[in-house]
Amino acid sequence: MKLLLFFLIFFLGSCGTDCSTTTFDFLKTDEEIAACTASTDLGLEIYDSANPGNTSTNFGGIDLNTSTVKDFTVTNTSTDKITSLTSVDLLTPFAYSGDSYPGDGGTCDDDLDVGESCSLIVKFSPTTSDSFADWLTLSYEVGGQSSSYSHRIEGSGLSSSSSTCASTSTTASQTTDTSDFSSFDWDSGIGLAQSIYLTESKLLDSFSIKMYLTNSGDSISSVTLDIQSNSSSSLPSGTSITSASVTSPSLDSTSNSTITFDFSSSRPTLSAETTYWFVIKVYPSSGSAKISGASTDNSYSSGAAKWTGTAGVSWQTIAVRDIAFTLTTCD
Repeated sequence: MKLLLFFLIFFLGSCGTDCSTTTFDFLKTDEEIAACTASTDLGLEIYDSANPGNTSTNFGGIDLNTSTVKDFTVTNTSTDKITSLTSVDLLTPFAYSGDSYPGDGGTCDDDLDVGESCSLIVKFSPTTSDSFADWLTLSYEVGGQSSSYSHRIEGSGLSSSSSTCASTSTTASQTTDTSDFSSFDWDSGIGLAQSIYLTESKLLDSFSIKMYLTNSGDSISSVTLDIQSNSSSSLPSGTSITSASVTSPSLDSTSNSTITFDFSSSRPTLSAETTYWFVIKVYPSSGSAKISGASTDNSYSSGAAKWTGTAGVSWQTIAVRDIAFTLTTCD
């Protein structure tokens, strides 16, 4: 009996402070979870790139059999070079984008110089209606010693019934004045993007913009929208979360027309405390079109507009104007 009691005490005590992915989280106290996420290592930090300094990240609730991704920044805060930087395997439904460390688009390697940062791209892909949690753990060598750092990640899977809504409302918007288009010239090959930050999780119902033809007689074949995650440089990451398109939109050259991208059949989840990029591309049949900007400068404080001229050209800031848009979500 004494031997069994000793074994139980030893077992509970040993796994209660282990931050590895194989540890039973229900055996941890709040203090032990805090200890896992605290910076008790020898000089490494991991945080959600959109929320510097946080010690845990919630992917929010998303539809089953869909995915969402987040960028994480890893920084060497020690006074020595970090070597042998590796990751502990993540538990399903968490995984590195592309299913291998550091994730598609991630920049972390074996080494990390003093004060330098690199990125990890992690995806969350639930297939069952449940809540999930894991540790994003990196092990490394620094100053001749071995160490590790863990960052808490969480998320939940929503069944299709969770994706219905009785009514919708405008979550974010920027208006435009028809007498002052503040427009962005648009030819095939140009990219335009608007970032939007959400403070709480929402089911996306639709996203609308304003457009008009540059000249009478011009025509547009299609307009596409690609919703992308935020990169560690606060730019469109190139990783698509969901997309939509409008073909042969009805436009004229004298007034704005509304282009609406409809997501009501799928209603993907936009996670809380997350920045998303709404990347728009226009494909003219002939001529060109204009996408309307907001009627006032710096009127949307939770995002910014960017553009890129051709493939391979870096995203650039568009002065101080945002795109005129309306983001509609389920109540």
